[in-house]
Amino acid sequence: MKDKIINDKVEEKILDALGNELVIGDRYGYSRRSNGIVTIVVGRLQKIINDGRISVTLEVECRGGAVYDNNIASKKTGKISSPTPNTLFRLPNEYEVMWNKN
Repeated sequence: MKDKIINDKVEEKILDALGNELVIGDRYGYSRRSNGIVTIVVGRLQKIINDGRISVTLEVECRGGAVYDNNIASKKTGKISSPTPNTLFRLPNEYEVMWNKN
């Protein structure tokens, strides 16, 4: 794994769930499940934060959710999300989220 030099410090690459280096400005998605509630988030990577715990900032484009195995329904968007990098999957920039049309 190559290292990055940022502000005269050597830092390792920050990787997504598939082992690819994160790219600021690219589109990523992730999902969470807790107590039968599924939440899906799609957004643009805005920044990578390393203050002892690595996280990222996504500008949310689409957010959806469902209870158990029901269809995903669109939720309010336009917020910021701060997931950990190892939960993100890169999406093609032209990818269309179909449940967002509900």
